[in-house]
Order: sequence, then structure tokens, then C-alpha cells
Amino acid sequence: MRKQEFNQSLSEKQLISRKEAIRRAGLMMGGFVFAPALTGVLNGCTPQAGEWTPVAFDKDQATTIKAVVDTIFPETDTPSASQAGIPGFIDELLTRNSSEDDQTAFMNELNEFMEQSELDLGVPFADAESTVQAEYLMEIHKTASGQGETLKNTSIPDYFMKMKWMTVVGYFTSEAGATQVLRYAAIPGPYQGCIQFEDVGRTWAT
Repeated sequence: MRKQEFNQSLSEKQLISRKEAIRRAGLMMGGFVFAPALTGVLNGCTPQAGEWTPVAFDKDQATTIKAVVDTIFPETDTPSASQAGIPGFIDELLTRNSSEDDQTAFMNELNEFMEQSELDLGVPFADAESTVQAEYLMEIHKTASGQGETLKNTSIPDYFMKMKWMTVVGYFTSEAGATQVLRYAAIPGPYQGCIQFEDVGRTWAT
């Protein structure tokens, strides 16, 4: 196979993998789709672990973004969302793959979330206890999924769903998500049609 054909084949395989990650995220999100995340992932945006210098966010906004994604995927025996590079991934999606209207809407929703959560919790969201953060976001999630009334008349449930979509898609297309949370095989071995789940331990990334 010529180099050009090999690169094209590799690119197609990566695209299929990204599409599958998006499909799975869509199922987890009940069909909700945040368009900038969708186009960004298909265009090759990938979370990068390491230091992050915010572009779209000021210091307080960046701290809030980090706290929200780490509440969605906290550090356990696998890396947290921020350790997997999700805050920078979200920043890139907004700055490189979002229209001005999408950016403005997201920033307005983020600021409303920051203001409202501080009123409700008595401290900025990022400074609250992790259990309090999780409970607060769970109530918002219930409203976003039509099962609750918390902050129903605000933009905050929509903001949370956008954050969850970007976090889920980003995490499972990151190196940490694909190799440490999902089970990854760069070169799959022989087909085994019927094996016990306990023998695998985790869902396969590929």
C-alpha cells in the first residue's frame, strides 16, 4: 500500500472511531447534541493532557470549567476529566469550532451558572465540597432531562448539557479515556465471540 493510501485509510479509521464515540455519547445524553462539539471532534480536536492556558475564559471561568468537568469525571483509579485535558478541549471547541453566536450563548450561560451557583451554595462552585458540587449538578441534570424543577427557568440546564456533552465526548476520545477507562487494542487479536465480561473487565474502545 502506498503511503498516501495508508494515510487515507488511517484517517478513515480514526473518523469511524470518532463517529462511534459520538454515537455512544448521544445515547448517554438522550440524543442531545451540541453542534460545536460534534464538528470539532470530526475535524480532529482531541484533548491533550498537560498544562492548559485558557483562551476563551478568564481565571474564574477557567476554574469553574475545571470544577464542573471534574465533577462529571472525578479522579478515581482513572484520571479525572481535567487530567485528561478536557478543559483545554472545551476551550478549543469554543475558539476554533463555534460561531460567534454559540460562543456568546455559552459564555452567558457560564456566567449565569457561576452567579447562581454562588448564590445557592454560598461560595463559588469551584470552592464547594465535592459532594455538594455533585449533588448540585445532579439536580440540574434532573431538570435538563425533564425530571426536576431546579433552575428550570434559567439557561443553566442547557449549559450543563453542553458541558456534559463536551466532557463525555472529549473524555472517551482522549488517550486516558480510550486506554485507561475503555479497554484498547491497537492491533486487535483473534475473534472471540463468547467470553465472560469479567475476563475483559471494561468496554472496548476499538
